[in-house]
Amino acid sequence: YEPTLLQCFAAVVNKLHSIPVEVFQNFEGLRGHNRVFWEVFMNQLSLLLTNFIRCNMKAVVGAYEITGPALATLAKISTLPNEEIFKICVEFWQMFAAQLYLDREKARKEQSQKMKASGDQQQLPPLMLSLSGSTGMSVDVKATGGGHEEEIIAKYQPILDNVRRVMITRMAKPPEVTIKENDDGEI
Repeated sequence: YEPTLLQCFAAVVNKLHSIPVEVFQNFEGLRGHNRVFWEVFMNQLSLLLTNFIRCNMKAVVGAYEITGPALATLAKISTLPNEEIFKICVEFWQMFAAQLYLDREKARKEQSQKMKASGDQQQLPPLMLSLSGSTGMSVDVKATGGGHEEEIIAKYQPILDNVRRVMITRMAKPPEVTIKENDDGEI
């Protein structure tokens, strides 16, 4: 049933292109019924995308041409100033990134065991972070042993970098504290 599932998901993703770009760029400027409509729509869309991908991750993660635009739209939705939508997206991004990481580590472990069984003692390099990314946290795929999982991570890396920027921008920040010293030296 996976091909049919992917066809249905592809049809939904193709409809995402008809969402006006202005909604993402000027969400704060929307007023009245228009704002309520788009808040409800984005809430429902985020629930649809996150739950569909979560429940069918093994089927859709390899189909980047379908999943990539859906995740890019979800990254845009993550930027909207609605806490409920943001929480839905944060939960999904945590799960998605963790699953990619676990799949990669499982593949690396299997590859390491195959190498030990064949008598090849070559060590797999540890996960290396390159400083070439704009955030300094991009995964250096060439340094991690290669493989199908590495190709998948490389494809999703630009989206994950964008999500990382959004999460850093939107994360809770401590309130500013002003420390003053009076003439007597008391704080």
